[in-house]
Amino acid sequence: MQFLKIFKSKTKLTKAVDIWIDYIAGQNSHKEITIHNYRKCSKVMKENYIPNNIYIETLSFDQLEIIKNNIHKKNSAASMNANHIPILNRTLKLFYNKNIIKKDFKIDRVKDFTHNEVDFLTQDQFFEFINKIGCEKDKIRFSRVYWASCFLAYSGIRPRELKKLKWSHLMKKPNEKKRKMRIITSAHNKLGRTITVPKTLEKLLLKMPHFSSEYVSPYYDQKEYQFRRDLLEIKNKYGFKFKLNPSIFRKSFATWLACSTDISVQHLQAYLGHVNISSTMRYVNLREVLEKSDVIRGISLNGLRKIA
Repeated sequence: MQFLKIFKSKTKLTKAVDIWIDYIAGQNSHKEITIHNYRKCSKVMKENYIPNNIYIETLSFDQLEIIKNNIHKKNSAASMNANHIPILNRTLKLFYNKNIIKKDFKIDRVKDFTHNEVDFLTQDQFFEFINKIGCEKDKIRFSRVYWASCFLAYSGIRPRELKKLKWSHLMKKPNEKKRKMRIITSAHNKLGRTITVPKTLEKLLLKMPHFSSEYVSPYYDQKEYQFRRDLLEIKNKYGFKFKLNPSIFRKSFATWLACSTDISVQHLQAYLGHVNISSTMRYVNLREVLEKSDVIRGISLNGLRKIA
């Protein structure tokens, strides 16, 4: 009942967001730095996105659409998804649960693939990179980069998953035709997942040296940032024009696989270990997929204009 006393008079949506932040801060369920960041986002929303004449009790879908458009005009989809939209949705959910608003409002995240085109390596770029550092594999640092990059590009797993991967997780059972890879943890699934080892990775494993008797990763005994630093050093040394970072190999793998005609998005989602298919689409460069598609290339744009 104490919570409801605040709402005897109309409460602006901007004030409602602050009330939600105070509420979760009182629950001690979030870190102080998280609460601090929420307050910063709330201030930004007050100044730029949420009109001053919108009240929580009389909220409508049209008003939410205005707020969504305001955010979208000044931000990329990625920044929207990071903070502003989730904060508004959690605020609305709390007030709905407290019976202050009667409708279960929710703002959908904007999926803008044109403004946030996925960075990836084309196969030509990847082989250029690998061939360059392959000449210096005898140096331990270059050797680590070479084998880690190849493994990530041919497997599609996350860098942190590779660091925890053991050779025992890659064992082929006598009754199985194909080797399986056991990923012990993932972002949303603490039980992990089991995936089939691709043919290219199978061939790589036959040549890959054992940097450790237990762990597969060449960086098993290194700090998490070391791989990123080594990639940056190589990029600067050889003057590569394309991006090089640990996560780009997973995005490259997803894009290469999506360009294949014999795999569905659902299979790709399961392989990458995503709960939502929208997460999978953030790893795929749609422009590359469309350009590689025989179906899209076969469409006559002039014919489409005539139909329109």
